[in-house]
Amino acid sequence: MLKKLYHKLWETMGKLFKNGDLLEDENLMATTNLFYGCDKVNNTFDMYYPKGNSEKMPTIIMIHGGGYISGEKEGTRSFCKEMAKKRFLVFNMEYTKCDKSEQKYFPYQVNEFYMFFNHLSENPRFTSLIDFENVFLAGDSAGAHIASLIANIQTNQELKMEFNLCGGPKIKGLILMSPSFGIYNFAGMFPKKPYHELIFGKQEIRNPLNEYTHNLNITTDYFPPTLMFSVKTDLVVGVHKRRFLKLAKELNLSVIHCEFQSGYKLFHSCMINYPEHYPHCFEKIEEFVNNAINNNFVSSVVCEQLFEKTNKSALKQKKEVTVIDDNKQDKEVVINCS
Repeated sequence: MLKKLYHKLWETMGKLFKNGDLLEDENLMATTNLFYGCDKVNNTFDMYYPKGNSEKMPTIIMIHGGGYISGEKEGTRSFCKEMAKKRFLVFNMEYTKCDKSEQKYFPYQVNEFYMFFNHLSENPRFTSLIDFENVFLAGDSAGAHIASLIANIQTNQELKMEFNLCGGPKIKGLILMSPSFGIYNFAGMFPKKPYHELIFGKQEIRNPLNEYTHNLNITTDYFPPTLMFSVKTDLVVGVHKRRFLKLAKELNLSVIHCEFQSGYKLFHSCMINYPEHYPHCFEKIEEFVNNAINNNFVSSVVCEQLFEKTNKSALKQKKEVTVIDDNKQDKEVVINCS
């Protein structure tokens, strides 16, 4: 019953937040529904990059959201295309949703990511284009949780051995949209126990590694530089966002948090569903990737408030920036960017 309610919620949200136009772009090379494993439904991925580019490019791997039991990579195609337009190589990965019939509960999706990346690493078709020194993981909502969990595993050898994983990328940075950092029952929208059974399975069959899947409990000061986008009014993952920022300050991490105060149909993951209405998102991604490539980061938490114009009002574009640094007092500056 809970699973039916959950899928009904995502179906309703899908109608409300219809993904952008998927027409072909004459400036991009797009290859869809490639395979990285033996599951022809779930082990698929897309690839996008600028036409005419045959050299190695900064590489972004996108992991879609959907609360672990819903969603698909097709919902993030428009977002991936916008990132590729910034002259990046973008992979859009599909994974198996948690399902009783499949018996592949969380964190099986992490294993699939390693299967996917190791497939890329062994195939000359992709190795000729991937800049392995500049690989970024991007994720939306539950996909952001998976991406940040992979980052923790890759930066903690003991944890990687615990998960019994091999290979994987050297992660230059994370790009997280409306992120969850652990299995989270949507701000109490569903009863905790039944929801956790959908994700982890019943208690007697659960993977003991589940205790290592909440990022707020396992993150160390080796966590990679992170660009995080959120929405001021997002009640779905607002608690996780605040807790992660507090932890990032305690660990002296490099984090840029961009919070949208206004924008088109402002809600959870709206920048994914309506990328054409959130140009500042892609400006920030381009800036973040270039800074990461040049190691142009400091250990601090920077919070920016972004305002996108809407059809209802002609809001003046500005951003309010707060730099949080243990060695300095908090500073706030307002920069006009209209």
